[in-house]
Amino acid sequence: IVPENEYIGGLEILDWYNTKQRFIQRGGSGGGMAGYPVEKGFAFYLGHTSTYATLETYWPEVPPHEATHMLQGILANGFASDYPEGHPKAKWHGHLVEGSANTLGMALGFESLGWYSDEMDRILKRDIESFRSWKKMANVDDAVAFIKAIEERTDDKNSSFSYSAGQVVWEYFVGKYGVNKFVELLRNIPKTEDFNANLKATIGKDREAFYQEAGEYLLKNWQRLSK
Repeated sequence: IVPENEYIGGLEILDWYNTKQRFIQRGGSGGGMAGYPVEKGFAFYLGHTSTYATLETYWPEVPPHEATHMLQGILANGFASDYPEGHPKAKWHGHLVEGSANTLGMALGFESLGWYSDEMDRILKRDIESFRSWKKMANVDDAVAFIKAIEERTDDKNSSFSYSAGQVVWEYFVGKYGVNKFVELLRNIPKTEDFNANLKATIGKDREAFYQEAGEYLLKNWQRLSK
């Protein structure tokens, strides 16, 4: 049912299933992939885990995270953009794709708000400790520059933070403007010129203004988790 070109590259992750040690090293949770082939007119999610996984290792955020990617594809009519992530004219950025999928995935994956919050904290703290020397985070200007750095996913550092720090950015968006505005933002992707124009059309603020707001929130969380 799912076109092979949509999933074949993603299945390379199964190489990590060869031994229990490698599976646990990767996180011990399993994972998934999702897409929306526009020409087919349907969204899909392919999930995978292992008999090695237990209730303690399987990450409950994975399925709703991938379901959010399905939602992104359906509402935005696919993930097409004339420009790559990080480009001023791009419609999609790394933190929008993965960060918002983490935010909604966490919200749907955990019954308790405390569990949601704890898991959000754990993931960001892990990356702060793993990539401590990558970017400084002393003030709001640093936080804004950091959000701009995770617009694209070019290496392990900004790719990982597009999830863990990106989820904080989009938690702020949903908390401040509401989930209906997030849905509107996705629906506006095919209609607007780029991410900046989309923000202005959706919340009346451009990229710089939004990043300033979200940067303050990211900085507070970063400093709390760095102690």
